[in-house]
Amino acid sequence: MCRRLHSQVVGMEICHSPRIPIETTGRLLARSDLESMHGAVIEDVKRHGKYIIFSTRAGTLVSHCAMSGFWDTDLEPWTFDYVEGRRTVDTQHVRCRIPTVEIGRTRRGPVLRYHDVRKFGRLDFCPIDVDGFVLAKRMGPEALVTERAATVTQFVGRSLGSDFRPIKQVLTDQSVVAGVGNIYSTEALWRASVWPWMPSAALSIGETMELMVCLQEVLEEALHHEVRYDRFLRVYRQRSCVRCGTTIARESLAKRATYYCPRCQRAPF
Repeated sequence: MCRRLHSQVVGMEICHSPRIPIETTGRLLARSDLESMHGAVIEDVKRHGKYIIFSTRAGTLVSHCAMSGFWDTDLEPWTFDYVEGRRTVDTQHVRCRIPTVEIGRTRRGPVLRYHDVRKFGRLDFCPIDVDGFVLAKRMGPEALVTERAATVTQFVGRSLGSDFRPIKQVLTDQSVVAGVGNIYSTEALWRASVWPWMPSAALSIGETMELMVCLQEVLEEALHHEVRYDRFLRVYRQRSCVRCGTTIARESLAKRATYYCPRCQRAPF
């Protein structure tokens, strides 16, 4: 999503005027935010964890898409598949429209559109930069980075020691490592043959590092597939294990559906 948006809106100027207003439903953005955004030039579109971040010199527009939210522009509507169903553009589900113009001109640019069927997502305009936002939210290091070793080291240091929570719960704790949810944690644990209820502190450093490598592989594959990324899933909502043929089990962990192979990911006791 960030790649697509980056190529379309970076360098564009946000426009909010009586003639071309930013339109929102509900209370996604305050009126003062809309006024602050007017004339702000979008300098970057990036992600930290599950947040999509539009950087401007006037502040940072931050979006958490939650379960069903996504961004596109009116020039390139987006349709993609998801494990819970097909996401298609429907104007009745557009919760926010942000017009843009070319810098210093009145020529129309793309209209940023935020779609959200379930209305779980949220938007904020913060007068701080990206680093300040990450610090304020107390988010951990990014799960997917170019330099794997740095993230693995940070993750090992945070997850081992006194943390005796189940490893799946630790993986999805955004203050430990940012950007991992229920699906990707489930897939990574299966790849690393780790029982989801294994206490984090019980994993060896080698096991934890192997798990982190598997986690990054899952995330990289998801980004590579882009539109049909659900097709590479091997355990989440699957019937049988592709490695051993055992029927996949489904149980609840921290109120989230957890899928695992009872044979490949057997409990150590």
